[in-house]
Amino acid sequence: MKLKQRPHKPRLQAGLAVLSAWLLLGLAGAVAAQEAELGKISGRIVDEETARPLSLAQISVPSLNTGTLSDVDGRWTLQAVPAGTYDMVARLIGYASKTITGVLVVSGENATIDISLPPRAIELNELTVTVADQRGTASAVLQNRRTAPAVTDAIGREQIADSPDSDAAAALARVPGVSIVDKKFVFVRGLGERYGNTTLDGAVMPSPIADRKAVPLDLIPASFIENVSTSKSYLPRQPADYAGGLVQIETRKVPGENFFRIGFGGGTETATTGKSGLGYAGSGLDFLGIDDGLRALPDLLPADAPVNRRNFNSAELEAIGEAFAPGWAGTPRDLPFGRSGDLAFATELPLGAKALGLLATAHWDDSWNRREGYVERVFASSGLADPEVDYGGDQSARAVTLGGLLNMDYTLAASHRISFNGLLNRVTEDQSRILEGFNLDSNTNQRNTRIQYVENSLVQGRLSGKHYFSDFGDMTAEWKAAYSRVGRYEPNTREVLYRESGGVFLWDNFIQSGSIFHQDLTEDAINLNVDVQFPIRVNERAGTIEVGAARLTRDRDVLSRRFRFIPNRSIANEVRASSPDRIFSPDNIGPGPRQFEIQEATFRPDNYVADQTTTGAYLMADFELVPRLRFAGGARIERSRQVVEPRDVFTLGAEPLTGAELDNTDFVPGATLTWAASDRVNLRAAASRTLARPEFRELAPFSFADFAGGYLVVGNPVLHPSRITNFDLRWEWFPRPGAVIAVSGFYKKFREPIEEVVFPSSEFIKSWLNAGTANNIGTEFELRSDLGFLSESFESFALNLNLTLVDSEVETGSVAQIFVPGSGPLEIDVVGQKRRLQGQSPYVVNAGANWASPSGRTSVSLLFNRFGRRISQVGTQFLESVFEEGRNQFDLVVEQGIGPRLSAKLSARNILAAEYRFTQAGELLRGWQPGRAFSLGLTWQPVGDR
Repeated sequence: MKLKQRPHKPRLQAGLAVLSAWLLLGLAGAVAAQEAELGKISGRIVDEETARPLSLAQISVPSLNTGTLSDVDGRWTLQAVPAGTYDMVARLIGYASKTITGVLVVSGENATIDISLPPRAIELNELTVTVADQRGTASAVLQNRRTAPAVTDAIGREQIADSPDSDAAAALARVPGVSIVDKKFVFVRGLGERYGNTTLDGAVMPSPIADRKAVPLDLIPASFIENVSTSKSYLPRQPADYAGGLVQIETRKVPGENFFRIGFGGGTETATTGKSGLGYAGSGLDFLGIDDGLRALPDLLPADAPVNRRNFNSAELEAIGEAFAPGWAGTPRDLPFGRSGDLAFATELPLGAKALGLLATAHWDDSWNRREGYVERVFASSGLADPEVDYGGDQSARAVTLGGLLNMDYTLAASHRISFNGLLNRVTEDQSRILEGFNLDSNTNQRNTRIQYVENSLVQGRLSGKHYFSDFGDMTAEWKAAYSRVGRYEPNTREVLYRESGGVFLWDNFIQSGSIFHQDLTEDAINLNVDVQFPIRVNERAGTIEVGAARLTRDRDVLSRRFRFIPNRSIANEVRASSPDRIFSPDNIGPGPRQFEIQEATFRPDNYVADQTTTGAYLMADFELVPRLRFAGGARIERSRQVVEPRDVFTLGAEPLTGAELDNTDFVPGATLTWAASDRVNLRAAASRTLARPEFRELAPFSFADFAGGYLVVGNPVLHPSRITNFDLRWEWFPRPGAVIAVSGFYKKFREPIEEVVFPSSEFIKSWLNAGTANNIGTEFELRSDLGFLSESFESFALNLNLTLVDSEVETGSVAQIFVPGSGPLEIDVVGQKRRLQGQSPYVVNAGANWASPSGRTSVSLLFNRFGRRISQVGTQFLESVFEEGRNQFDLVVEQGIGPRLSAKLSARNILAAEYRFTQAGELLRGWQPGRAFSLGLTWQPVGDR
């Protein structure tokens, strides 16, 4: 592991080149597709009971005397089909054949037909169904859920399109048992980020947050998503490091048809658009969410020596100080409308004897947000109604998302397929804040200004293959090799503090006043997976034995620098009373007695490198023990080794700081029993043991000053993984295609859960410890169906309702083992607590109603979400916890086709404008009034199915 200072360079060229190439290819694909005179039929064929893809199935159109074979993923395509209506036949040895009637083929378009075949345990007559029985992505999502071997919930592309959701986090808020914290972090069944995990196209996603496991899912635009599923019970083929749920995001698949689509949109927010907010002169590429180098550390800044008088003379310090870019605080400006654009296309390119399927999408969004009536307070101790700090003010933020997706499929032969999935996305937030109010420490009013620019980025490429070997007992082998890089770039956070004196606010020489914070975090991850599946027959029914191995390596590199402008002596009140930009202008930087001089404020432990290697292997089986009773389970062995090493940016000759290492091997079993009471009713019972490992920063035995939170953060190298025992029970009924009614119950027992604690010393210290025990118990109710069962006239209406009730308790005990730098592990007496788990809401409610016209050209969706009061920040020994109060959200979406190829989408979000409120001991600690958001988008699709 090696830490190096990386100069930040504009990262635009590669992104623009990729997006430009996709645009040109898309236009070429569109032109080619417009020339087509014939249609085609494509789809996927699976086992009706297990949803396992069926390879080498024969799909034919007898009247045309044409047919094809399905590939290793069960996919198939019939090319060059004349326009008309046809009957199709699907056959495979060991399965009942099926005829699908009424397949309509339109010239230049693709008809998508997904087929499921029932195993032929006994002699069956040929089945005949209509095309309507086999179609529909929403129905397909539920069909996959019905046949899944574990307790799983999912939301598909069709359902996401009927919402105003712009990213994966917002879409997941509609899933039973899921709540979203800070608009980006997913909590499943009331369990925080520590007890969740996220995969993107099968690869574990690393987190760009320095001291959190959380993956901010606003990194994944909704337009990139095929489906999002949440596995709530564990099976050995999955990584063992989760307890609440495994969020599995699949990006859009190559559709097997040509299409081209482009869209533009604009939006307004009642508390933001046209209102006076805050902003500052940034870089020329801020509209793309890319800093062009303006905010980067100046080239003049040395990388191997601290900036102070021991290393540099006065003239050199002045030159370094003046080399930092101007711009210290936000100034008033009128906030503009939001804007967005999307591009998507798919085509097939001839490559040898086969065709290379290609899908590419690009997304850009540029919006502003303002917190109206913003309040920020601090209470000194419990029971005090008067806050120690009572600030109010304005905060404005510009959020930009820019990204692209490129997926390719190539079928080497009917039994062999390789795929590539590539994703590049960045989410940038540029924030300006001015707070003003009373501060008890100074016993007067103070003013605080801050600007903060943060880029979160994700790059992932995955190469995968799936192979079917009929000569080796019908074995199926699947492999994946994925590389991911996440980054968090915070180059220019600046803060200035004023104190009121004689009715005038004067600059105050206090800790972070006149400070600059720079951080560049990158984490690289390599995922390697191999899964091999062997079919077996048990009681004349099909089953499988599955073995596999996986290896995940993570390498993190954190570079941080801190600087502060310190007065040489006293600063004239005329300067102190001026704006931050005037105070720290070049005229006031230098060696003079009334000038400022820049000084290094970087702490030794600010920088570290870390790596983790997790290697696992598993064995599991999936078969019917007796007719209608399905067993899926086995065990996984995982070994994980984590190393965290602090690194001095500068060579100081000081005693090296101590790092941390954690090495453990775990045996992780899991099993699910599914009783199919009928073809439409399942009863599932699952049991497993999983774990939750500490994160890099939690293990690091060195102190770190949290710039944003005001704590001294100290890791704890004596932490060890938490072990969790999980039990799940679910009854689910699928009364008709696209409909489900389900009731679930779950219980989780935690042994030595890792909990965040804050305790007083000369300053507040935040650390982590293994608590005693914790419990989590709850139930979920779900109803999803159209209303056609009432009357045919109601078939166009659909409802989606789900309710989650959760209760939890964690007991921290009265003795805590912490780590004190320089002293080592230490046991201290603390005030024992019994409380709910952090981030756990006692209830979550989701409701949705949808109407679609028979033609599908008009639709209206009403959506509602509410979560219950939850702990936002765990209290200290003498302060109560901070709670985020429950909030209602009500959204409306209207979509309307305009002509044959143009459509419009009108969204109204947060119609109730419910206030954000964070309280402590019943008093308002933080809050603001959000606005109502309205957006209008137009989409033109000249080629492909609408």
